[in-house]
Amino acid sequence: MKDETQATHLRSMMQAQSTLKTYTVALQAVSLKRSAIHKLQKGDIILLHTKTPLLYLYLDDKCAAQAVLDACKEHIVITKHYEDATADFTPPKKYETLLCAFGSLPSKGLEEGMHLKRGDIAFDTLTLFADGKEMAKGRAVWVEGRLAVEITKVKR
Repeated sequence: MKDETQATHLRSMMQAQSTLKTYTVALQAVSLKRSAIHKLQKGDIILLHTKTPLLYLYLDDKCAAQAVLDACKEHIVITKHYEDATADFTPPKKYETLLCAFGSLPSKGLEEGMHLKRGDIAFDTLTLFADGKEMAKGRAVWVEGRLAVEITKVKR
């Protein structure tokens, strides 16, 4: 019994000392008027400024890498790594940055060409964050050849 207790204690100590960083996997952040974010309703569409579904990995609200999903949709492949996580564009006063996140992944670090297992990330649901607060749930859709987010549920 004592050995089991020691093993449990050792496991919890090792988890507390983990060197893994947690990266948020998201679409490119967008800036919207603060008033528009607070008026979001189910069924609203937010057009993104891209025709390609690139993924971005964020660490502490800063972009750490750009990535794509592999053909089997089992791995996230790092295509560009930013040595020093770059601060995202700071929007003008009446705007907020909206982050459309799929989930998070643990990793010791990132390098170009690196393959990360997608883990429990479901790419059919997005969580929208503004100023670090969850604002809504959504899903990625295509509108006239451009990537967009359709709001499926609003948090109040």
